[in-house]
Amino acid sequence: MVTCLLLVLQDRLGRFVPHLVQLLAEWTETFPYDFRDERVMAHVRAITQKCVTIDPGIRKEVSTLLQNLLHRLTTLEKYEEFLQRVNAESSTNCVENLSAVSLNHFNTAIVITTEC
Repeated sequence: MVTCLLLVLQDRLGRFVPHLVQLLAEWTETFPYDFRDERVMAHVRAITQKCVTIDPGIRKEVSTLLQNLLHRLTTLEKYEEFLQRVNAESSTNCVENLSAVSLNHFNTAIVITTEC
């Protein structure tokens, strides 16, 4: 009886695993920011390892899922670094331009007051 129940449970899990992996793939593709935290990634790795243990045939899909997620996270990180550089350069240029305008205005004010 217990053996029969285990076989039924194993069969149900085996049918569920591909759906779970598909859900994870869609989630990581749509919301990669959700997986930036290392604690979340530890859960993802644990879940995917259990999926492969239950259904070894799903290994390729799990591997692709994790590789795609890593690629997306790397791309997002590079994009954020680019935005920070652009923002820093923009801020620096604004300060330099403001300083030049302020100095010109200040020098003009000195010239005007000394001529009076």
